[in-house]
Amino acid sequence: MRKFLPVFVYFILFIISSLLFTRRSLAVNTPQASTSALVATTPGSDTVQADGVTMASMTATLKDFQGIPATGDAIALSAPSDIYAVFSPTTAILNAQGIATFSAVSTHVGTDAITVTDTTASTVLTALGNIIFTEVQTPTPTPTGGDTPIPTPTSAVCSGSTSDPPDAPDLYAILASIDSATIYFVPPKKAYTGFTINYGLTNAANMYAVQFTQNSSDGAISYQINSLTSGQTYYFRVRGNNQCATGTWSQTVGSFIGDSSLTSTPSGSLLPDAGSNLASILVSVGGVSILGGLALILLL
Repeated sequence: MRKFLPVFVYFILFIISSLLFTRRSLAVNTPQASTSALVATTPGSDTVQADGVTMASMTATLKDFQGIPATGDAIALSAPSDIYAVFSPTTAILNAQGIATFSAVSTHVGTDAITVTDTTASTVLTALGNIIFTEVQTPTPTPTGGDTPIPTPTSAVCSGSTSDPPDAPDLYAILASIDSATIYFVPPKKAYTGFTINYGLTNAANMYAVQFTQNSSDGAISYQINSLTSGQTYYFRVRGNNQCATGTWSQTVGSFIGDSSLTSTPSGSLLPDAGSNLASILVSVGGVSILGGLALILLL
């Protein structure tokens, strides 16, 4: 019996040491979801517009089951349900408190469950926190200052050719950029004193409207609209106005905003010579400024 006692004691010591080693390994190398967190860096920074620009800010804190920070571990964030989500930095190193901060953008509307991957400890913490990407709120432009209201028709003004509504302009091209669009159109043949441009995010092109006065031009007219939302397709149409009537709408033309591109209609394949008088008028949200003078431009 005595000769088997040391063997039994060694066996018990081996079991205890194994448990201690496992406990220590778990404490040092394995962050736990129950003691870790992924929260908004500041109140509300986990809810942003899904415009691909506005950044959410999230702070990850990783600790093991004893509450010991996973200091020095390399971690990354991902949103398995959102292929459009982009996180920065791609990988971060946890500081002495086990903390790292990330930013995120997306063009996908919805609530993203965020997964935290600790590549150092080969540990994945799923759905540790959420980021909410909301629909983009496009402000309604309110041009002021530069527009001159069209006078109320009177019998004295409405006479001769000005009493007929203008025919439809030919909207033949749209030049898009990162956040603006310049439309090009040939004015009506009948008398006009200005134009109305409608545009929006659907083919109806009726979400927003801008209006400006314009003297008779012997060439094409361009009109630039700023403060558009990048990553969206806008639709545009234009009609002429005179002191007696509003004219017929042009065709509706869509253009993707986000990069430099030219959209032309079938009539745009034979772009008319703009002549020596291409009027250029700049409109922006919250204000309108008219570029005085005439530009010498040749449209190819």
